[in-house]
Amino acid sequence: MEIFSTVKNYLTLNQFPFNNSNLVIGFSTRNGGNSSSHFSTNNLGLHVNDSYEKVIHNRNEFAKNINFPLSKWVCVDQVHGNNIVKINKSHKGMGSTHYSENVGKYDAMYTCESDILLVTFYADCVPIYFYVPNRNCIALAHAGWKGTALGVGLNLLTKLMKDENISPEDIHVVIGPSIGSCCYEVNKEVIDSINELIVRPTDNFYMTIDKNKYKLDLKLANKLLLMQLGVKEENIYVTNYCTSCSSDLFFSYRRDKNKTGRMMSFIGFKEE
Repeated sequence: MEIFSTVKNYLTLNQFPFNNSNLVIGFSTRNGGNSSSHFSTNNLGLHVNDSYEKVIHNRNEFAKNINFPLSKWVCVDQVHGNNIVKINKSHKGMGSTHYSENVGKYDAMYTCESDILLVTFYADCVPIYFYVPNRNCIALAHAGWKGTALGVGLNLLTKLMKDENISPEDIHVVIGPSIGSCCYEVNKEVIDSINELIVRPTDNFYMTIDKNKYKLDLKLANKLLLMQLGVKEENIYVTNYCTSCSSDLFFSYRRDKNKTGRMMSFIGFKEE
């Protein structure tokens, strides 16, 4: 069963995993915006040489759709690394209208405060959402193959455990739309780098095609890594969407040969 459903120009999480009416969570599509050419139409990325005015227009319209104004968005400079930052109300609005004003070079962030929207941007990489129901803590990680191999999800989970005293058994995880194994071919170096983190090496997350060609399932790789630290398998929800296959819904860095826009993952609590 698909965990996301379409609302307006974004995907929202179906209610069965989480039952909190104040939780805003989802993933944008490429549709419903004002951009043109490679960025048609709902590009939300400020760093891809699209018109600044068009991106801000798209972001403002999107903010209205999800009822979370730009002044409450928090953005980071995603560098395919594994650094984590804790977000508080002093960060609100950072990076929402000017890329250079983001929080810094991080690929994961978390908060235990409401009235903050964590946002990250994608065109094939894996968005990983974290939610701790009994603590109202949320987190968001950006995991391409480099971030996965560097353990960005593991680092975020470890920080929640150590700094916030959160048990992995209490954490719910959503793995959102990304390029699927159907479309993602990599070399042995990539497979080996991810296998180094997996305690029990397995070929479940890749399929050998040739001597140096493999089909990689990044979503499954991240799921396996999180389970190693104690997240329950039944608490991990994985989408079926492939960003490369679904050209009607998503931008794709690989499919579009680097000339493309960005979707946005988002998670936040509205104030009661």
